[in-house]
Amino acid sequence: MVNETLAKKLGSKLKHLLIEKKMSQRELAKHLDCTPTYISNLVRGVQVLPTEALFKIASLLEVGISYFEVREEYLEEKEVFSREELIELKTKVDHLWEYADEEVKEKYLKEG
Repeated sequence: MVNETLAKKLGSKLKHLLIEKKMSQRELAKHLDCTPTYISNLVRGVQVLPTEALFKIASLLEVGISYFEVREEYLEEKEVFSREELIELKTKVDHLWEYADEEVKEKYLKEG
């Protein structure tokens, strides 16, 4: 999955940067006003580093955003879904649509 690969890549870059700058995850968490657990999740690639945090970290640790080697789409905060994710989402929406009452369907179709 794209997001998992991206999370691992960004986490690895962040980990190396923290080592290079001799900054602990706890210190970074204080600077970003978040929990050390959250930073740990970012470093381990469990969560994707949000664009806003990426810019803050780059500024704080005095590196260019290019250090993280992220694609332009990520920086523009465009959500990218795999084909499988889109199919799963459509299936869920279709399933919910089946159970919507007629009044809700009519209202949606008029507004949509």
